[in-house]
Amino acid sequence: MRGVKISEVMKFLVVFNMNIFNELNCQLSSWLILGRKQMDSLSSIRVGMSFVCTGFSRKFIVVCAVFGLSMTGVVTQAEAAFIRSAESVSYGGSSASSPNLMIDQSGLATTFSNGVTDFDSYDPANVFHDYQYGVGNINEWFADYPDPVEGEIVFDLGDEYTLDRIAFWNEDGEGILSVDVSFSLDGTTYGSAQNFLPTDNDWGVNYTADIFTLSSSSLARFVKFELTGDPSADDGYNNLSIGEVAFSVAEGVPEPATMILFGTGLLGLFGVRRRRKN
Repeated sequence: MRGVKISEVMKFLVVFNMNIFNELNCQLSSWLILGRKQMDSLSSIRVGMSFVCTGFSRKFIVVCAVFGLSMTGVVTQAEAAFIRSAESVSYGGSSASSPNLMIDQSGLATTFSNGVTDFDSYDPANVFHDYQYGVGNINEWFADYPDPVEGEIVFDLGDEYTLDRIAFWNEDGEGILSVDVSFSLDGTTYGSAQNFLPTDNDWGVNYTADIFTLSSSSLARFVKFELTGDPSADDGYNNLSIGEVAFSVAEGVPEPATMILFGTGLLGLFGVRRRRKN
């Protein structure tokens, strides 16, 4: 970039993008007002490029184009988070009810589309889980008796995902006192655990989820819960039980600034080609 000032490049990019998007807005307005079936957007962009590129050397436009394309990879991405259940789950001991009840949404008042529903829109902290447990209404997982005070659960997400939060519906009657959460890509080597203390929900009342916010996003396929105790041990039982578990999966979505830089790079190169033909 010898001989070309960064400030001049940035100035060119600003003017270039303003002109292009003004032209597109004009075309869109015409289409909406006049009911046109087609918009000659590309034609307008070419006019805009010819106007903006006038007076600049080919070398200068090439520098701007390369700058726009290269910056696309470093612009921060916004993240959308979707709610996802694990594909499978295993418990290290014997169970009184199936561990799959933690991932099948059977007790939730409102279900979600796995990997599609937005985590924040679903708002697990305001979605109730049915407290009732009995014949014909089994929708919570319980470890088998005689009352274990510790246990280990591993969730397999089926693929690698970036996780930032966990929705944990703590069963009302017995539940979990403490959870150590750790993550793994291969199911063998796990990172350091983060500790969470679920809410001790009232017995006999429908309950909502605790949201465990991770200290930093974690790329993982396997999530291990090391469970301790029962916050309701004073009821004469001391067992492990969970209603439902779901995960917030973060996915990068390009911000408008990223799209603008990428578009600037491509259109800038087109502008160079146009100037060369002229």
